[in-house]
Amino acid sequence: MRRRTILATVGALFSAGCSEIVPPPQTTVTDGAPGSATDETATGTVPTDTLQTTDGSEPTTDQHTDTATDTPSESEREVAGAIETARGHLAESLSGYLAFAETSEPTLLDVTAATDVSVSNVTSPASDARQVLNGAPSYVDEDVERLSGVADFLTTAIRCQSNLEGTYSKFEFVHGRLYAEQFATLPDQLSQLRDRRDTAESHLETLRSETDRADMQAFDALSEDDYDRKVEQLQREVTAFGTLANTVETIADGLEAFIDGNDEFTDEDYDSAAELYSTATRTFGTANDTLNALDTPESLASAVSELRSVTNALATGAHDLADAASAADEYEWDTHDQEFESAVSQLRTSEVAVERIDSVGEIIAHYEQEF
Repeated sequence: MRRRTILATVGALFSAGCSEIVPPPQTTVTDGAPGSATDETATGTVPTDTLQTTDGSEPTTDQHTDTATDTPSESEREVAGAIETARGHLAESLSGYLAFAETSEPTLLDVTAATDVSVSNVTSPASDARQVLNGAPSYVDEDVERLSGVADFLTTAIRCQSNLEGTYSKFEFVHGRLYAEQFATLPDQLSQLRDRRDTAESHLETLRSETDRADMQAFDALSEDDYDRKVEQLQREVTAFGTLANTVETIADGLEAFIDGNDEFTDEDYDSAAELYSTATRTFGTANDTLNALDTPESLASAVSELRSVTNALATGAHDLADAASAADEYEWDTHDQEFESAVSQLRTSEVAVERIDSVGEIIAHYEQEF
């Protein structure tokens, strides 16, 4: 009986050895939850690895974030290139402008109405700059707009400058005809002077309305002060030429009265002479007051100073001649002689008047003959 039991036991063990041995279930303990267990059966499922932080919390799956770079876009690179090229053209334009000045270290203020200029030397490179800027991508860049403003400033200023040069040239011609007492030519010449001056003023108005001093911030070679001072200079010249055109007419009227007074004086029609000299005195005085009040630009300083001297000498000389004529009309010859001498002395205070105005030389010659 006992032998059967042993055999039965051995047989059972043999039978079990031929079968698959299944391991017992495994228990995993998670550090973050002590004492808890997760049973995993033999289903073939592989658990997901879980990373643990030092404080027991679970971090995000992906801690890496791509950082945006500062690499400029294609449009930005094109705009930057356009700006650099435009600045080069504008530097050439400004250089062309300054080259007209006759000084070693010129500024825009050294180019005046008295300076010979060529518009294309400035406008051509400025136009090249504007073309480059217009061809830049639509990407918005403040410097693009401002550099276009610089181009507009240079081109408009030189056009104004060119017309002022023409006005100055015409003024010099009129100035000479005035001293030569060629009054018949003055109306047409003064009309031309005013036309050129008006064209310059039109460009100046465009400069004020369509350009901006702030645009100079995009161009290191020019400042906002440069802009302001240049516009102010152009304005003073435009204003001065308008005043001078009117003043030349006034002086011409005075000279005509002075010439007629001389004729009456030498013909001994002293009453008429006194009246004509009085008219000349008032007219020359008006011209002199206008010239003294004029905000004279540097380009016209010499001419205006000369005209002040001439009109002052003519006004005081004509006044004394009027008194001399009145005295002669009353047969007060001593007074006549004294006033005549005083008149000649006053006229001689202006060398220009004596040397260039025939009527002044004639009345002085008459005095020298008499005395």
